Amino acid sequence: MSKKKRRQRSAAGERNYMCGCRKAYLSYPALYTHVKNKHEGIFPIGSNAKRKIPKNFEEETDNVFIPNLDKFYAEFQEFIAQVPGAEGKGKSPLAKEVIDKLFQFTVPGMESEIGALKTHMKSMSVLESDKARFEASKDSLTIYQILAYYLVSVYSYCSESFFREYSHLILMILKSLNDKGEMFIEKDEKKKPGAKGDDGATRFFCDGLNIHVASEILNLFIAELFPALLKSFKTAGINFDFLGFEDEHIKNLIVMTKYLANWLFNHEFTDYRLEINVDL
Repeated sequence: MSKKKRRQRSAAGERNYMCGCRKAYLSYPALYTHVKNKHEGIFPIGSNAKRKIPKNFEEETDNVFIPNLDKFYAEFQEFIAQVPGAEGKGKSPLAKEVIDKLFQFTVPGMESEIGALKTHMKSMSVLESDKARFEASKDSLTIYQILAYYLVSVYSYCSESFFREYSHLILMILKSLNDKGEMFIEKDEKKKPGAKGDDGATRFFCDGLNIHVASEILNLFIAELFPALLKSFKTAGINFDFLGFEDEHIKNLIVMTKYLANWLFNHEFTDYRLEINVDL
């Protein structure tokens, strides 16, 4: 059976999700986040999720939707430099021994995600030095593999402590996708949760190719799912320095999630950037 081709996005989509304050976005999740952060969750008069944007509509960020990986990593490095203790300098490439050490913990209910991310970070670390091979294999990569590669790609910018927490954040997002991902896909793409593959092994949502739902679920993750998932880590005895419920830690959560979403967009895995307005 042939694999479903991953949905590709155009270089610049139509921003048909419009707020009454005249800000426009590519997706409803982006619009929702804008309204939540800037208008206390109340849609201003004139808001329309799919209202056609006038041709003469002007926005100061007119070019932000053009993929540019060099710009992405430059902006990511600027963000890391602003967070005390987050920046890593002069680091060696991510080694398998570092990955093994990183995953010396357990969180009840998240064993599958921990095992899968550990395994795929080891395999995807090989592709970090072979970009052509990575590009050639993009359409066949699972969600687990893609998010593992994201961590591998940002490792050199991060301190060990920040990278550890970023990996915990990615685990939470993987858990959210496994639990809620099917809510965001069309009926003909759905499979029974926990279904067995041809080899008899249990298949989770993140074993599949539907990475495009990541941009849809991240607002739900930030607003509703993160608190309980963070609590499960803390209950397991895992402490956090960069993530939490204090204002500065919530900003880190939002921006770290935003960079994941925008990396996915810049690699053409998803159709949308995540537009979040946060005053750093």
